[in-house]
Amino acid sequence: MNQTKLCQDTRARSSLPKKEALRRHHLAQTLRMPLKKKPSALNADTYALNWQQEMIVIKDCRYRPKLARPLIRWLLRRECKAYQRLYGTELVPEWLGWLDKDAFMLRYVPSIPISKLDTRQLIQANLKLQKSVEILHERRLFHMDLRSGGNILVAPGGRVYLVDLTSMVKLKPWAVPFAWCFRRWDEYGLQKWVWRVISFLAAREEILSIKNRLVGF
Repeated sequence: MNQTKLCQDTRARSSLPKKEALRRHHLAQTLRMPLKKKPSALNADTYALNWQQEMIVIKDCRYRPKLARPLIRWLLRRECKAYQRLYGTELVPEWLGWLDKDAFMLRYVPSIPISKLDTRQLIQANLKLQKSVEILHERRLFHMDLRSGGNILVAPGGRVYLVDLTSMVKLKPWAVPFAWCFRRWDEYGLQKWVWRVISFLAAREEILSIKNRLVGF
């Protein structure tokens, strides 16, 4: 799918208000909130802004190092295909289309990274995260980067959203026999968050045990 057709397809499904489409020149006139403070040289800038009373997230490579920009554009196209495949599933933020060849847009989701949850929230998020990943795998899709806490967002109601889909793999039907390998890698990513809960609970039990011994003393 070439870039022109991709832009046409995504804009056709855009949920942005129809009054005036967001364009590159509007960005200079709009307050932007960076979502990642120091992206690496091969990562796009990610920021949120309010456009016509709607919060939007933009991933943008326009101002990244010139030599790296072609590669970042390719990574953005790869990521946008993943968002398109999951459009309407509620596993990812809603795809809103391309701003231009250097940036695409998502609907902003009020949320916090899974790495910043307290233990009670983390227990609940783990259950929903595992269900989300199961749905992903049923579609022969594999995230491949679930160990990064910033790639898993949890909304106030507990819904889990997967983001940063650059590493996502879509298996062809002929490759299904190898799915176990990709599934295992995602499970390895999930284990990090399960073990964080287990470690906390084990530490709490140890503290309670020490307190009981001290009281007995």
